[in-house]
Amino acid sequence: ALLVANRLSHGIVKPINDIDLDRPDEAQVYDELKPMMNKLSQQRYRISRQLGELRMKEEEFSSITANMSEGIMVINSKTEILSANDAAKRILGIHGELPRSILALKDTESFRAAVIKALGGSVGYDSIRTEDKVYGVTVSPVFQDSVTSGAVILVIDETEKEERERLRREFTSNVSHELKTPLTSISGFAELISSGMASPEDAAHFADNIHKEAARLIVLVGDIIQLTRLDGAEMPYDDEPVRLDELARDTAERLENVAARSEIRIICETEQISTPGNSKIIDEIIYNLIDNAIKYNRPGGEVRVRVFADGTDAVLSVKDNGIGIPADKQDRVFERFFRVDKSHSKEIGGTGLGLSIVKHSAAYHKATISLKSVESVGTEIEVRFPTVIK
Repeated sequence: ALLVANRLSHGIVKPINDIDLDRPDEAQVYDELKPMMNKLSQQRYRISRQLGELRMKEEEFSSITANMSEGIMVINSKTEILSANDAAKRILGIHGELPRSILALKDTESFRAAVIKALGGSVGYDSIRTEDKVYGVTVSPVFQDSVTSGAVILVIDETEKEERERLRREFTSNVSHELKTPLTSISGFAELISSGMASPEDAAHFADNIHKEAARLIVLVGDIIQLTRLDGAEMPYDDEPVRLDELARDTAERLENVAARSEIRIICETEQISTPGNSKIIDEIIYNLIDNAIKYNRPGGEVRVRVFADGTDAVLSVKDNGIGIPADKQDRVFERFFRVDKSHSKEIGGTGLGLSIVKHSAAYHKATISLKSVESVGTEIEVRFPTVIK
Protein backbone atom coordinates (compact mmCIF):
# COMPACT_ATOMS: atom_id res chain seq x y z
CA ALA A 1 0.00 0.00 0.00
CA LEU A 2 2.85 2.38 0.89
CA LEU A 3 4.65 1.61 -2.34
CA VAL A 4 1.54 2.21 -4.41
CA ALA A 5 0.75 5.44 -2.48
CA ASN A 6 4.32 6.70 -3.04
CA ARG A 7 4.11 6.03 -6.78
CA LEU A 8 0.70 7.72 -7.07
CA SER A 9 1.77 10.82 -5.08
CA HIS A 10 4.97 11.08 -7.14
CA GLY A 11 2.93 11.00 -10.34
CA ILE A 12 0.59 13.69 -9.04
CA VAL A 13 3.31 16.00 -7.66
CA LYS A 14 5.83 15.71 -10.56
CA PRO A 15 3.83 17.87 -13.07
CA ILE A 16 3.48 20.53 -10.36
CA ASN A 17 7.20 20.49 -9.55
CA ASP A 18 8.04 20.73 -13.24
CA ILE A 19 6.02 23.92 -13.77
CA ASP A 20 8.20 26.79 -15.13
CA LEU A 21 6.89 29.83 -13.24
CA ASP A 22 8.41 32.14 -15.87
CA ARG A 23 6.18 30.44 -18.49
CA PRO A 24 3.28 28.86 -16.57
CA ASP A 25 1.02 28.90 -19.63
CA GLU A 26 3.38 26.43 -21.40
CA ALA A 27 3.36 23.89 -18.56
CA GLN A 28 2.18 20.34 -19.38
CA VAL A 29 -0.26 19.59 -16.54
CA TYR A 30 -3.47 17.69 -16.13
CA ASP A 31 -6.76 19.45 -16.73
CA GLU A 32 -7.52 20.10 -13.04
CA LEU A 33 -4.45 22.41 -12.77
CA LYS A 34 -5.07 24.41 -15.96
CA PRO A 35 -7.33 27.06 -14.30
CA MET A 36 -4.60 27.68 -11.74
CA MET A 37 -2.00 27.94 -14.54
CA ASN A 38 -4.12 30.53 -16.33
CA LYS A 39 -4.40 32.62 -13.15
CA LEU A 40 -0.64 32.37 -12.57
CA SER A 41 -0.01 33.45 -16.16
CA GLN A 42 -2.34 36.45 -15.84
CA GLN A 43 -0.82 37.44 -12.51
CA ARG A 44 2.68 37.21 -13.95
CA TYR A 45 1.67 39.41 -16.89
CA ARG A 46 0.23 42.07 -14.56
CA ILE A 47 3.33 42.06 -12.35
CA SER A 48 5.61 42.25 -15.39
CA ARG A 49 3.66 45.20 -16.80
CA GLN A 50 3.70 47.04 -13.46
CA LEU A 51 7.44 46.47 -13.09
CA GLY A 52 7.96 47.81 -16.61
CA GLU A 53 5.95 50.93 -15.82
CA LEU A 54 7.92 51.41 -12.60
CA ARG A 55 11.22 51.06 -14.48
CA MET A 56 10.08 53.59 -17.08
CA LYS A 57 9.04 56.06 -14.37
CA GLU A 58 12.32 55.51 -12.53
CA GLU A 59 14.33 56.09 -15.72
CA GLU A 60 12.26 59.17 -16.55
CA PHE A 61 12.73 60.54 -13.03
CA SER A 62 16.47 59.83 -13.15
CA SER A 63 16.92 61.49 -16.54
CA ILE A 64 15.01 64.58 -15.40
CA THR A 65 16.79 64.97 -12.07
CA ALA A 66 20.22 64.14 -13.53
CA ASN A 67 20.08 67.26 -15.72
CA MET A 68 18.77 69.55 -13.00
CA SER A 69 21.04 72.23 -11.61
CA GLU A 70 19.06 72.02 -8.37
CA GLY A 71 19.80 69.26 -5.90
CA ILE A 72 16.96 66.87 -5.10
CA MET A 73 16.89 64.06 -2.53
CA VAL A 74 14.17 61.71 -1.31
CA ILE A 75 14.11 60.30 2.22
CA ASN A 76 11.74 58.00 4.07
CA SER A 77 10.14 58.51 7.46
CA LYS A 78 13.29 57.12 9.15
CA THR A 79 15.47 59.84 7.48
CA GLU A 80 17.07 57.17 5.27
CA ILE A 81 18.15 58.44 1.82
CA LEU A 82 16.24 56.70 -0.96
CA SER A 83 17.68 58.65 -3.90
CA ALA A 84 19.75 61.72 -4.74
CA ASN A 85 20.62 63.34 -8.07
CA ASP A 86 24.13 64.38 -9.17
CA ALA A 87 23.58 68.04 -8.28
CA ALA A 88 22.65 67.15 -4.68
CA LYS A 89 25.75 64.96 -4.35
CA ARG A 90 27.96 67.74 -5.73
CA ILE A 91 26.47 70.46 -3.52
CA LEU A 92 26.60 68.33 -0.37
CA GLY A 93 30.06 66.96 -1.18
CA ILE A 94 29.04 63.29 -1.44
CA HIS A 95 31.71 61.07 -2.95
CA GLY A 96 31.03 57.39 -3.45
CA GLU A 97 28.05 55.70 -1.80
CA LEU A 98 25.23 57.61 -0.14
CA PRO A 99 25.18 57.54 3.66
CA ARG A 100 22.25 55.76 5.23
CA SER A 101 20.71 58.80 6.97
CA ILE A 102 20.38 62.36 5.67
CA LEU A 103 21.39 63.62 9.11
CA ALA A 104 24.81 62.03 8.63
CA LEU A 105 25.42 64.56 5.84
CA LYS A 106 24.37 67.72 7.63
CA ASP A 107 23.66 67.38 11.31
CA THR A 108 23.23 71.05 12.19
CA GLU A 109 20.43 72.08 14.51
CA SER A 110 18.61 74.11 11.85
CA PHE A 111 18.76 71.32 9.25
CA ARG A 112 17.63 68.68 11.73
CA ALA A 113 14.72 70.94 12.72
CA ALA A 114 13.74 71.36 9.04
CA VAL A 115 13.76 67.57 8.46
CA ILE A 116 11.79 66.85 11.63
CA LYS A 117 9.27 69.54 10.73
CA ALA A 118 8.79 68.02 7.24
CA LEU A 119 8.35 64.51 8.64
CA GLY A 120 5.79 66.02 10.98
CA GLY A 121 3.73 67.20 8.03
CA SER A 122 4.93 70.81 7.48
CA VAL A 123 7.45 72.37 5.12
CA GLY A 124 10.88 73.07 6.65
CA TYR A 125 13.56 75.52 5.48
CA ASP A 126 17.31 75.86 5.92
CA SER A 127 20.34 77.18 4.05
CA ILE A 128 23.83 75.99 3.13
CA ARG A 129 26.70 78.45 2.80
CA THR A 130 30.03 77.64 1.18
CA GLU A 131 32.96 79.93 0.41
CA ASP A 132 31.36 81.34 -2.74
CA LYS A 133 27.80 79.96 -2.83
CA VAL A 134 24.54 80.25 -0.93
CA TYR A 135 21.95 77.47 -1.24
CA GLY A 136 18.36 77.48 -0.04
CA VAL A 137 17.07 74.15 1.31
CA THR A 138 13.35 73.29 1.25
CA VAL A 139 12.19 70.06 2.92
CA SER A 140 8.64 69.11 1.85
CA PRO A 141 6.63 66.23 3.36
CA VAL A 142 5.34 63.33 1.23
CA PHE A 143 1.96 61.90 2.27
CA GLN A 144 0.56 58.43 1.76
CA ASP A 145 -2.99 57.81 2.97
CA SER A 146 -2.84 61.06 5.00
CA VAL A 147 0.30 59.82 6.79
CA THR A 148 3.77 61.29 6.26
CA SER A 149 5.82 58.59 4.56
CA GLY A 150 8.94 60.64 3.83
CA ALA A 151 10.16 63.96 2.46
CA VAL A 152 11.65 65.56 -0.63
CA ILE A 153 14.65 67.85 -0.11
CA LEU A 154 15.22 70.53 -2.74
CA VAL A 155 18.52 72.46 -2.75
CA ILE A 156 18.49 75.63 -4.91
CA ASP A 157 21.40 77.96 -5.68
CA GLU A 158 20.40 81.36 -4.27
CA THR A 159 23.77 83.07 -4.66
CA GLU A 160 22.50 85.50 -7.30
CA LYS A 161 19.39 86.26 -5.27
CA GLU A 162 21.52 86.92 -2.19
CA GLU A 163 23.85 89.16 -4.22
CA ARG A 164 20.91 91.11 -5.64
CA GLU A 165 19.54 91.61 -2.15
CA ARG A 166 22.95 92.84 -0.97
CA LEU A 167 23.20 95.25 -3.91
CA ARG A 168 19.66 96.48 -3.23
CA ARG A 169 20.50 97.23 0.42
CA GLU A 170 23.77 98.87 -0.61
CA PHE A 171 22.03 100.92 -3.30
CA THR A 172 19.31 102.07 -0.87
CA SER A 173 21.95 103.06 1.67
CA ASN A 174 23.99 104.96 -0.93
CA VAL A 175 20.94 106.74 -2.34
CA SER A 176 19.90 107.82 1.15
CA HIS A 177 23.40 109.17 1.82
CA GLU A 178 23.70 110.93 -1.56
CA LEU A 179 20.29 112.57 -1.19
CA LYS A 180 20.83 113.55 2.43
CA THR A 181 23.98 115.60 1.76
CA PRO A 182 22.51 118.17 -0.69
CA LEU A 183 19.18 118.25 1.16
CA THR A 184 21.00 119.08 4.41
CA SER A 185 22.84 121.92 2.67
CA ILE A 186 19.64 123.26 1.10
CA SER A 187 17.81 123.07 4.42
CA GLY A 188 20.64 124.84 6.27
CA PHE A 189 20.97 127.68 3.75
CA ALA A 190 17.19 128.14 3.53
CA GLU A 191 16.91 128.30 7.34
CA LEU A 192 19.56 131.02 7.51
CA ILE A 193 17.78 133.06 4.85
CA SER A 194 14.29 132.61 6.34
CA SER A 195 15.47 133.52 9.87
CA GLY A 196 16.85 136.87 8.62
CA MET A 197 20.30 136.10 10.01
CA ALA A 198 21.92 136.40 6.59
CA SER A 199 22.87 139.76 5.09
CA PRO A 200 21.64 140.58 1.57
CA GLU A 201 25.07 139.66 0.18
CA ASP A 202 25.15 136.37 2.11
CA ALA A 203 21.55 135.64 1.14
CA ALA A 204 22.47 135.89 -2.55
CA HIS A 205 25.44 133.58 -1.95
CA PHE A 206 23.27 131.10 -0.02
CA ALA A 207 20.61 131.19 -2.77
CA ASP A 208 23.31 130.38 -5.33
CA ASN A 209 24.41 127.39 -3.22
CA ILE A 210 20.80 126.24 -2.91
CA HIS A 211 20.48 126.44 -6.70
CA LYS A 212 23.65 124.37 -7.19
CA GLU A 213 22.61 121.73 -4.67
CA ALA A 214 19.12 121.53 -6.19
CA ALA A 215 20.64 121.06 -9.66
CA ARG A 216 22.85 118.30 -8.26
CA LEU A 217 19.75 116.66 -6.78
CA ILE A 218 17.94 116.82 -10.12
CA VAL A 219 20.87 115.16 -11.91
CA LEU A 220 21.16 112.50 -9.19
CA VAL A 221 17.45 111.68 -9.23
CA GLY A 222 17.48 111.57 -13.03
CA ASP A 223 20.38 109.09 -13.00
CA ILE A 224 18.64 106.91 -10.39
CA ILE A 225 15.43 106.86 -12.44
CA GLN A 226 17.38 105.92 -15.58
CA LEU A 227 19.13 103.05 -13.78
CA THR A 228 15.82 101.82 -12.37
CA ARG A 229 14.25 101.81 -15.82
CA LEU A 230 17.18 99.92 -17.29
CA ASP A 231 17.16 97.38 -14.44
CA GLY A 232 13.44 96.78 -14.78
CA ALA A 233 13.55 96.55 -18.58
CA GLU A 234 10.86 99.23 -18.71
CA MET A 235 12.37 100.85 -21.78
CA PRO A 236 11.21 99.36 -25.07
CA TYR A 237 13.99 97.83 -27.15
CA ASP A 238 14.19 99.43 -30.58
CA ASP A 239 15.68 97.71 -33.59
CA GLU A 240 15.99 100.93 -35.55
CA PRO A 241 19.42 101.62 -37.10
CA VAL A 242 21.34 104.12 -34.95
CA ARG A 243 24.14 106.13 -36.58
CA LEU A 244 26.97 105.79 -34.05
CA ASP A 245 29.21 108.22 -35.92
CA GLU A 246 26.55 110.97 -35.95
CA LEU A 247 25.71 110.50 -32.28
CA ALA A 248 29.41 110.61 -31.34
CA ARG A 249 30.03 113.84 -33.27
CA ASP A 250 26.84 115.51 -31.97
CA THR A 251 27.64 114.59 -28.35
CA ALA A 252 31.23 115.81 -28.70
CA GLU A 253 29.91 119.10 -30.06
CA ARG A 254 27.48 119.46 -27.13
CA LEU A 255 30.37 119.01 -24.69
CA GLU A 256 32.81 121.32 -26.51
CA ASN A 257 32.12 124.24 -24.15
CA VAL A 258 32.50 122.04 -21.06
CA ALA A 259 35.82 120.73 -22.41
CA ALA A 260 37.00 124.24 -23.34
CA ARG A 261 36.43 125.50 -19.79
CA SER A 262 38.80 122.77 -18.59
CA GLU A 263 41.25 123.47 -21.43
CA ILE A 264 40.66 120.05 -22.96
CA ARG A 265 40.43 119.23 -26.66
CA ILE A 266 37.97 116.68 -28.11
CA ILE A 267 39.05 114.81 -31.24
CA CYS A 268 36.55 112.71 -33.24
CA GLU A 269 37.60 109.98 -35.66
CA THR A 270 34.51 108.23 -37.02
CA GLU A 271 33.43 105.92 -39.82
CA GLN A 272 29.87 105.89 -41.12
CA ILE A 273 28.48 103.01 -39.04
CA SER A 274 25.05 102.12 -37.70
CA THR A 275 23.89 99.53 -35.17
CA PRO A 276 20.36 98.49 -34.15
CA GLY A 277 19.16 99.83 -30.81
CA ASN A 278 17.65 102.70 -28.84
CA SER A 279 19.21 106.01 -29.92
CA LYS A 280 18.46 107.79 -26.62
CA ILE A 281 20.17 105.10 -24.55
CA ILE A 282 23.19 104.91 -26.88
CA ASP A 283 23.41 108.70 -26.74
CA GLU A 284 23.64 108.47 -22.93
CA ILE A 285 26.44 105.93 -23.23
CA ILE A 286 28.47 108.28 -25.44
CA TYR A 287 27.63 111.35 -23.31
CA ASN A 288 28.67 109.71 -20.03
CA LEU A 289 31.92 108.35 -21.47
CA ILE A 290 32.99 111.69 -22.98
CA ASP A 291 31.81 113.64 -19.91
CA ASN A 292 33.85 111.36 -17.62
CA ALA A 293 36.90 111.64 -19.87
CA ILE A 294 36.67 115.44 -19.55
CA LYS A 295 36.07 115.46 -15.79
CA TYR A 296 38.98 113.17 -14.99
CA ASN A 297 41.47 114.84 -17.30
CA ARG A 298 44.09 117.56 -16.87
CA PRO A 299 44.26 121.09 -18.33
CA GLY A 300 45.78 120.80 -21.79
CA GLY A 301 44.62 117.18 -22.14
CA GLU A 302 42.62 115.61 -24.92
CA VAL A 303 39.70 113.22 -25.37
CA ARG A 304 39.82 111.02 -28.47
CA VAL A 305 36.46 109.58 -29.65
CA ARG A 306 36.54 106.82 -32.27
CA VAL A 307 33.76 104.90 -34.06
CA PHE A 308 34.79 102.06 -36.34
CA ALA A 309 33.86 98.56 -37.53
CA ASP A 310 35.78 95.52 -36.33
CA GLY A 311 34.46 92.46 -38.15
CA THR A 312 30.77 92.21 -37.25
CA ASP A 313 31.14 94.59 -34.27
CA ALA A 314 30.39 98.29 -34.21
CA VAL A 315 32.96 99.78 -31.82
CA LEU A 316 32.82 103.01 -29.81
CA SER A 317 36.09 104.02 -28.13
CA VAL A 318 36.65 106.99 -25.79
CA LYS A 319 40.26 107.58 -24.73
CA ASP A 320 41.78 110.31 -22.56
CA ASN A 321 45.23 111.18 -21.25
CA GLY A 322 43.99 112.14 -17.80
CA ILE A 323 44.60 110.96 -14.25
CA GLY A 324 43.92 107.27 -14.98
CA ILE A 325 42.53 104.65 -12.61
CA PRO A 326 44.61 102.66 -10.08
CA ALA A 327 44.85 98.97 -11.00
CA ASP A 328 43.25 97.83 -7.72
CA LYS A 329 40.13 99.93 -8.39
CA GLN A 330 39.50 99.19 -12.06
CA ASP A 331 37.16 96.27 -11.31
CA ARG A 332 34.84 98.55 -9.32
CA VAL A 333 34.49 101.63 -11.52
CA PHE A 334 31.18 100.40 -12.98
CA GLU A 335 29.60 99.96 -9.53
CA ARG A 336 26.89 102.38 -8.49
CA PHE A 337 28.17 105.40 -6.52
CA PHE A 338 31.76 104.16 -6.65
CA ARG A 339 34.26 106.98 -7.01
CA VAL A 340 37.98 106.50 -7.59
CA ASP A 341 38.78 109.90 -6.05
CA LYS A 342 35.93 111.11 -3.83
CA SER A 343 37.44 114.54 -3.26
CA HIS A 344 37.87 115.11 -7.00
CA SER A 345 34.32 113.85 -7.68
CA LYS A 346 32.96 116.33 -5.15
CA GLU A 347 34.77 119.18 -6.87
CA ILE A 348 33.42 118.29 -10.33
CA GLY A 349 29.93 117.38 -9.09
CA GLY A 350 29.88 113.74 -10.15
CA THR A 351 27.10 111.46 -8.90
CA GLY A 352 29.06 108.21 -9.19
CA LEU A 353 26.37 106.73 -11.47
CA GLY A 354 27.69 107.63 -14.94
CA LEU A 355 29.68 104.46 -15.62
CA SER A 356 27.01 102.33 -13.98
CA ILE A 357 24.50 103.74 -16.48
CA VAL A 358 26.99 102.97 -19.27
CA LYS A 359 27.29 99.37 -18.05
CA HIS A 360 23.52 98.79 -17.85
CA SER A 361 22.88 100.57 -21.14
CA ALA A 362 25.49 98.41 -22.86
CA ALA A 363 23.97 95.24 -21.37
CA TYR A 364 20.57 96.44 -22.62
CA HIS A 365 22.03 96.34 -26.17
CA LYS A 366 23.96 93.08 -25.52
CA ALA A 367 27.17 95.08 -25.99
CA THR A 368 30.43 94.38 -24.15
CA ILE A 369 32.65 96.88 -22.34
CA SER A 370 36.42 96.77 -21.92
CA LEU A 371 38.56 99.17 -19.90
CA LYS A 372 42.28 99.91 -20.18
CA SER A 373 43.80 102.40 -17.77
CA VAL A 374 47.18 103.35 -16.38
CA GLU A 375 47.39 105.70 -13.42
CA SER A 376 48.69 109.17 -14.39
CA VAL A 377 48.69 108.12 -18.08
CA GLY A 378 45.04 107.86 -19.11
CA THR A 379 42.00 105.66 -19.65
CA GLU A 380 40.34 104.03 -22.66
CA ILE A 381 36.85 102.54 -22.53
CA GLU A 382 35.61 100.53 -25.50
CA VAL A 383 31.98 99.51 -26.11
CA ARG A 384 31.38 96.76 -28.71
CA PHE A 385 27.91 96.50 -30.16
CA PRO A 386 27.35 92.98 -31.62
CA THR A 387 25.86 94.08 -34.96
CA VAL A 388 27.21 96.59 -37.45
CA ILE A 389 25.19 98.14 -40.28
CA LYS A 390 27.37 100.04 -42.75
